[in-house]
Amino acid sequence: MPTQASAEPRSQLAAVIFRFLQASDAPKSFLAGWPPAIAAPSHTPKTLPVLRHLPHAMGGTLPATEALAALLVASVGALAWHHGHTEAELGRKFVENYGRTEIFHADRLACGFLVLGPRTEYPTHRQAAEEICIPLAGTAFWQRGNRPFAPRPPGMIIHHPSWLPHAMRTSDDPLLALYVWRGDLLENRQVLG
Repeated sequence: MPTQASAEPRSQLAAVIFRFLQASDAPKSFLAGWPPAIAAPSHTPKTLPVLRHLPHAMGGTLPATEALAALLVASVGALAWHHGHTEAELGRKFVENYGRTEIFHADRLACGFLVLGPRTEYPTHRQAAEEICIPLAGTAFWQRGNRPFAPRPPGMIIHHPSWLPHAMRTSDDPLLALYVWRGDLLENRQVLG
C-alpha cells in the first residue's frame, strides 16, 4: 500500500508547508489564497544532478525545519524538478548545482523548493512577485539589494519585496529552501541582474 507521500506528495507537502508557515513568523498575507486542494500535476516527475546534495543538506537542518525537509526528501522522486535558467545564461556549474520544484501555482500564489549545491552562487535576480524564502537545511549567504552577503540559518524568514534584487551563495554546505511568491505571477521567470 503506497504511503500518502508517494501517492500525493504535492498535496501532502502543501498541507505541511501551510501549517509550517502558520506556526512561523512568516507574514500571514502569504497564506491568503492558499489552495484547499492541489491539482494533479500536468508533468511527469523529473530529477536533476543537484539532488545528489540532499543527503548532505539534511545534516544542516534544525528541529523546526527537519520534518518539512525530511518530507521533501521522501517525496523528491515524485516531483518535477527543473533549472529555471539555462547553461547559456549561467554556465554549466550553476545548472548542475541548482534546481527547483513547484508544489503549486495558484492565481496569485506559488510555492516550491530550491536546492543550491555547495560553493555555488545564484547571481542577482528579481521578480515581480513578492517573495519569502526560508532555508530548511544549510546556512547560506543571502544578499538583499546592495547590502553585503550575510549568513541566514535554517528557519530564518527572508523577505523580498517585488522587484528587489537579491542573490545567494553557499559555502561547503548545500542549501535547501522553501519559497512562496505572491502577487503578480503572470511572469513566473526571474530576471537576472
